[in-house]
Amino acid sequence: MEDHRDRFILILEGYTKDMQFLLQSNTGFESRIKEYLYFPDYNDSEMKQIFILMAKQMGFTVSDDALEAFHERITKERMLPSFGNRRTARNILDESIDRHCLNYLDKKLNKRDQYCICGIDISRDIKRNGF
Repeated sequence: MEDHRDRFILILEGYTKDMQFLLQSNTGFESRIKEYLYFPDYNDSEMKQIFILMAKQMGFTVSDDALEAFHERITKERMLPSFGNRRTARNILDESIDRHCLNYLDKKLNKRDQYCICGIDISRDIKRNGF
């Protein structure tokens, strides 16, 4: 980095706390980084729009009660160090589609809801690794 700084660009990307830990792990490294860009998390409205768009791209609509459940879930997800904005929305959607299929097969949903993510499809609780 030092010897070729006129021809060398290094871009590091990651969670804020992890990046701070990385930079503080070596004082020489930290002193060589001159520019920082911070990107704030999406707000709740933006997260809902991302969720709706992703669902639409997969051929689904999203009901109002599903958006309420999504809001409850995303509020809990934000508290975790692994919160990943769009990635978290995608993970919730993937999980919800799996639950939707089971709910539909178990006749917990009407025929008209075949391609609509409903409130019962979205877990309001966080489950990781089957726990």
